[in-house]
Amino acid sequence: MKNPPIPDLNTMTLTATIAWYTTEVKKVFDRQALIKDIYSDEYKLALLDFKQRLNQRIERVNGENDVFFAD
Repeated sequence: MKNPPIPDLNTMTLTATIAWYTTEVKKVFDRQALIKDIYSDEYKLALLDFKQRLNQRIERVNGENDVFFAD
């Protein structure tokens, strides 16, 4: 079972990263993929790690874009 490579999160735009992750999760957890056991548990764990790093990046971007108004 050969798993596709996980892309480098730092070389992708945020929009491209979210699109790639969403598409990949849909493929990996498709019923037929699960029945045929196409993707390894290691790949699924790598996707989870990718998601956690993506969430950190989103939080960092959101934090940079927060605007606070002083009274």
